[in-house]
Amino acid sequence: MSVFLFFQIQQSYAIENKSLNDSSGLEKILAKYWSWSVNSPEDAPEANPTCSMGVDTEDSFVFLFDSFETGDVSYDCTQELIPKGYSIMFPILTAFCSQGDQGLYGKPYQDIRDCTLNLDRGKVKGIVSVDDKVIVNISKDNGNGIEMKGILKNYLPKYNYYREIFSKEFVDLLVTSNNTSPNNWEKPQEFEKKPIYYKAVVHCECVIIDTNEFDPGKHTLKYVVDADGGKSSINLSDTGWKFISTAKYQFTIK
Repeated sequence: MSVFLFFQIQQSYAIENKSLNDSSGLEKILAKYWSWSVNSPEDAPEANPTCSMGVDTEDSFVFLFDSFETGDVSYDCTQELIPKGYSIMFPILTAFCSQGDQGLYGKPYQDIRDCTLNLDRGKVKGIVSVDDKVIVNISKDNGNGIEMKGILKNYLPKYNYYREIFSKEFVDLLVTSNNTSPNNWEKPQEFEKKPIYYKAVVHCECVIIDTNEFDPGKHTLKYVVDADGGKSSINLSDTGWKFISTAKYQFTIK
């Protein structure tokens, strides 16, 4: 497990769990999520980790890995005790673009925004269950993504775990020499010797669960993602994707 302590390197953003409805706070938490994901190769599915989990002790969040095109993955995180009062956050579909990306270096917000939303285009379905009880069942049609007219269908309206998060202004994305996508960046020499923050736009069809809802002990969480992204309207070489992935986590609440 990668304990998420990037806030010790540079600036940090603090929100209390009682402020989960604060959209600007969640945007910065999502930037932290991506900073963990981008810089944790040991947690990537291809590394076959026993447990893939990031812990943000400052803001009391637990991050679970993005299951985009991973197929079926299972993680045993029962040895990593999650305290009551933390929030578990994971994406149904998520993306970022930044001013450090190839072809986007130093570009204005609008260009970075269009890139990010384009990556979350198309149709996605998400079904989430905890201890075999389904708590999220949604489908979303984001069209080409950029126009921000996504149509959401929530088949379990009595539950409120789904959140769409989108940064309407730049957030800071940490990139280190340990990043998982070395070919993504315009100037990798900038972070070879020391970490750097790039201005970024983040978006997520996310699920957030308050651990206060769990009894102490072991639990199982599963999320199934069915995504179909059509051809890109801004990058003709991007023909899209179509996949079904299942992520299964076993964890312990203390």
